[in-house]
Amino acid sequence: MPVGPPSDATEWTALLTALAIALSVKRPALWSWGSQRAFQLVCAALATGLSGLYVWTHLRGGPRIIDASTYYLEARALSEGHLSFALGDVPSSTMGRFLVRDSLADGTHAAGIFPPGYPAVLALGFLLGVPLAVGPLLGGAIAWLTFDLASEAAERVEGLSDADRILAPRLAAVLSVVCAALRYHTADTMSHGLAAVCLVASLVAALRLRRSASDDSDPAGPIVHSALLGLALGWLVATRPVSGAAGAVLVGAVLGRAAVRLRVVVGTALGAAFPLVLLVLHQRAATGAWLGSSQGLYYTVSDGPSGCFGYGLGPQIGCRLEHGDFVAHNLPHGYGAKEALFTTLRRFKMHLGDALDAAPLAVVTTLAIGAGLRRRALRPLALSLPVFAIAYAPFYFDGNYPGGGARFFADQLPVEHVLVALLVPSASRWAEARGSTFPSAPKLATLLVASVLLGFAFFTGHEHALLREREGGAPMYEPSRVAALGITSGLVFVDTDHGFALGFDPDAKADRGIEVARYRGDASDRWLWESRGRPPAFRYRYSFDPAATERAVVSPFEPPPSDRLEAESLWPPLAQDGGYAVPSFHPCATGGRWLAYQRGRDGRGVTLALPKRLGGARVTARIRTASASKMHVSFEADGAVVRELDQLEGIPSSGPCGTTMLDLPQVTLPTGARALSITFRASDTEAAAGLDSLQIEENR
Repeated sequence: MPVGPPSDATEWTALLTALAIALSVKRPALWSWGSQRAFQLVCAALATGLSGLYVWTHLRGGPRIIDASTYYLEARALSEGHLSFALGDVPSSTMGRFLVRDSLADGTHAAGIFPPGYPAVLALGFLLGVPLAVGPLLGGAIAWLTFDLASEAAERVEGLSDADRILAPRLAAVLSVVCAALRYHTADTMSHGLAAVCLVASLVAALRLRRSASDDSDPAGPIVHSALLGLALGWLVATRPVSGAAGAVLVGAVLGRAAVRLRVVVGTALGAAFPLVLLVLHQRAATGAWLGSSQGLYYTVSDGPSGCFGYGLGPQIGCRLEHGDFVAHNLPHGYGAKEALFTTLRRFKMHLGDALDAAPLAVVTTLAIGAGLRRRALRPLALSLPVFAIAYAPFYFDGNYPGGGARFFADQLPVEHVLVALLVPSASRWAEARGSTFPSAPKLATLLVASVLLGFAFFTGHEHALLREREGGAPMYEPSRVAALGITSGLVFVDTDHGFALGFDPDAKADRGIEVARYRGDASDRWLWESRGRPPAFRYRYSFDPAATERAVVSPFEPPPSDRLEAESLWPPLAQDGGYAVPSFHPCATGGRWLAYQRGRDGRGVTLALPKRLGGARVTARIRTASASKMHVSFEADGAVVRELDQLEGIPSSGPCGTTMLDLPQVTLPTGARALSITFRASDTEAAAGLDSLQIEENR
């Protein structure tokens, strides 16, 4: 964890603000300013503004990590009415990382892998033309709801004065505003900001429901509050299902016996109906099955070994492609109880600086949780972090990164702010009762806020700077760069998964707008260009070098004729059985890349979908093999085998690596087939064999 003096404008601003607040400690007017509602509104506005500022200072104008860009793609599609979208005649120009094909149906449509709760909210931003405003507004909502949760909780804590009950929600809201982790998660298009809104809203509704459930003078109250509870909790499930399960446990702890009252059950079910139906419809559209899991299917067909992505323990857990370095370092023998413990401990380590912006201040959060556990009224809230830790413990990937912190715990950060805000007046009262010269609650609150800002200046601010500079330090597709060249229509080929997700619009076509496609460097590019009527075409090249003078270069591009289809262009596969395919670099492969076959248990192998355009074409499969392995390849049309081949029928290909690169006999694919595919597998356990490319002779 980097530590040091301020190094950029945001860190210096935090330092100067901290000093100004600290100097006001003798007369802490902050906690007596204005009405409660006015203070709450100002905090919400500040949180919104700071998250919006984060978009430009640290994200540099757009989503950054692959998860965020995929959420962005899903939201754009939803805003246009698509739970999934058609792949078209050249699927390889669309399919790629974090997209799943409805392979349990007809395989002609694709969707993002993430649940629809957050994309549905982000879609509202697309409809209004301001998608990047949604996150900051969620940041404001978190500050607002944190204030409400602290108010509700303070009413239930004995021994607090009226002044304390005014101070606690104000402090909680201010801590929400200055929390750098929340500023990031409500700036980038990630689901954790909405998950935090849903969790806090459900807890507020649960606390109010428990109060109104015993009030017979307002029979409609329980129904209203339970419907709001159901909507918030249901949307949390539709956003992050594991967080939804953790939230349900916490809500149940708050409600106690009230949770089983008929009015509460009916109202909660009615409120949760819409988001849960949306979740089911999305999974159906993404996978082709009513009870399918988009993320589960994606890792089943795109990673390995079989069963590597799951919620639970086992020797096979840990996907070697998406999380390869992490798995090799931390899970060499699978995911057992010891590995789950260490993964959870790593999350706790990253979480130390999340709530109060500095790892040393984690002692305050720990004391607040401990104090909450000793008070019956606060116990359900104090269980928040332990419940989330237990809920995510069966998931093997720790999910941590600089700036994002322990992001699987980010959803419950507002609860920690409430507990800390309630600890401050309680600690002051406790010290006062024992005749200590401990600072008063307002002074202590002032010093705490100043310390949090200092924490950002000297601790977590440096992590956010690392986040800002990672992967080239900019969004990998910026429409303004295309617009600056006066381009209003045509094809734009991008060379990154992030850039594709940011630019792809399912409804856009090159003859009437900007259509973004993946650059493959093979026949796919030419096919797409020709299928669109040969419109103006451009390459969007992104540089990962932070020292580059231009982060991205847009230049005219006419896809050249090609008789080759790269195997890696066909990834992710349509299906995997036994083994799995890994896109890899190799100097002997055409284009320097190929699909290496990783053998697992015995099975059919890896099945890749082929474009229908190949119907009637003569195709030559080029494979890579080694003396210890035996490659087997089959071509299929509509599920029936057209021809089976193995390496013994191959001849060395031209080039310096001809002895390990073999061209199999040419196969003519039938015309009129609804689906064409190729399946390959190898007999050994090493990554020494795989599919390199397909040489094509078209009859057209």
